[in-house]
Amino acid sequence: MVDRVAFCVTTFMRPAALGRLLASIAEHVPAARVHVADQGGGLDDAGYDRLWRDLRARGLLYRPVVERLPFDCGVSAARNRLVDLAPGEFKLILDDDFVFTADTRVERFVALLDHRPDAGVVGGRVTRDGDENRFDLRFERAGGLLREVPEDGPFLSHDGIRYREADCVVNFALMRAEVFERVRWDPRLKIAEHEDFFLRLLDTPFRVLHTPDVTVDHPPPDLDGDYPSFRNRPEFVVTSMVKHGLHRVETVNGLVAELDAERLVLRLPGGGALVHSRRGSAGST
Repeated sequence: MVDRVAFCVTTFMRPAALGRLLASIAEHVPAARVHVADQGGGLDDAGYDRLWRDLRARGLLYRPVVERLPFDCGVSAARNRLVDLAPGEFKLILDDDFVFTADTRVERFVALLDHRPDAGVVGGRVTRDGDENRFDLRFERAGGLLREVPEDGPFLSHDGIRYREADCVVNFALMRAEVFERVRWDPRLKIAEHEDFFLRLLDTPFRVLHTPDVTVDHPPPDLDGDYPSFRNRPEFVVTSMVKHGLHRVETVNGLVAELDAERLVLRLPGGGALVHSRRGSAGST
């Protein structure tokens, strides 16, 4: 089944994480056809040549196809380019800080989408240090308030693979190519793109599935010294909330975003808050 899947990896300023992910794919899915969208700050051509030699020695059959994109073009633009670039019936969406294990059974994703032709997306389970990062959820909306609520409906089963419907799943997901004829990631959102994509997917005929029986690991990566400043940009949260007419978002992990005409307040799960002025300044309390 793997020949029906394009492995789509976005990477930005984390070359060690990318190498770790690709090495794990070589170990567990050596016939994978991998496509990488590189926003910069990582490997040069010689670095990719060295990486390919290592991956080939580890058993990867096909050299990854690397698309170099403008520096910091954003994960949305990178993913959109990947789904255009990568051929195949299905696109496996991957971040560069994932690691495949023996439980990363991509063929189970394919089996579920074959079983459910009404479904366009199936997401798996992400673990860190043995703990699950829960992100199969449903959206509850009342006017400008949006709540992310863990999905707790009963599991169905197909060939021993558990699954259930959800409104949103993690960015470890297999998607039909046809999905992108209806919905793409908004290139204005360099980050904070995830919720926006799945909110708009609700307006299509495609259903979303989650299975806990396909797992990927998410160990902490080594970060470039400048990477956190690119990752923490609340102005993109503002853009997404304004786009959907939201003034408050309560996330599944306890983070609460509150937006008014003057500022965005991000209330942290452990207490405290980050404040972002809509005029461009930022501060914290």
